[in-house]
Amino acid sequence: MRYSEKETIKRVEEALQSPKFYDNNFVNWKGVTDTGKRYSEVISAILLQKEGRSRLDMSIPQITRQGKSYFVGHEGKPINGRPDGKLKRQEEYMALGMFKKTFKHFGEIIDYQTPVINKQNEGIGHIDLLSYDGNCLHILELKKNNEDDTLLRCALQVYTYWKTVNHKKLLDDFGKPNYTKVRKGILICKNCLAYKDFKNIAELPKTKRLVEELGVDVYVYEEKDGDIIVEVILQINP
Repeated sequence: MRYSEKETIKRVEEALQSPKFYDNNFVNWKGVTDTGKRYSEVISAILLQKEGRSRLDMSIPQITRQGKSYFVGHEGKPINGRPDGKLKRQEEYMALGMFKKTFKHFGEIIDYQTPVINKQNEGIGHIDLLSYDGNCLHILELKKNNEDDTLLRCALQVYTYWKTVNHKKLLDDFGKPNYTKVRKGILICKNCLAYKDFKNIAELPKTKRLVEELGVDVYVYEEKDGDIIVEVILQINP
């Protein structure tokens, strides 16, 4: 079903008061509007405007884990035949396999499935990967094979997590210096939609500009002979 540009704009405007803006289905619409514009471009154009960006930022509350640590003691060991007894999605199994390994562009993976919220019903999920390179702590959203999330959705999701988490407490809980910069990025597979979007980024100039303005690094990976090879395809200046 094709939605008009007018209808798309209307939905975006109505949703800009939601703390989970990234989770609205229109953020993942593929194709073009009745005017021939890509949905991601229409949405990005709104968020690039000062008012749109301001409303997005104000809609995302910071949630501090009161009385709880962001570090919950993940050890990367199987429990009852399943990693940590809770991991269900492909991304979670892959994140477990990356735990404690070091990668050129973002350092050592020091945690996976890091909780962002106090209670499950607060609606925000978990950070897929948390890495540290000696200078920066990286909040990473992982997308595995055949994921159909748009580049726009991936960037908005990790931006939301980055805005939601209390950076000072996150650094304290993982024993990192308080001057450490907290960065955000997406780690995408070459078989997922977000990577296909990036390969055709010339068709998505507003989306690319929004990703840059949100400060989201973009990494692509592939699995070769049991190893994970990571390349940087967009890194925001520190």
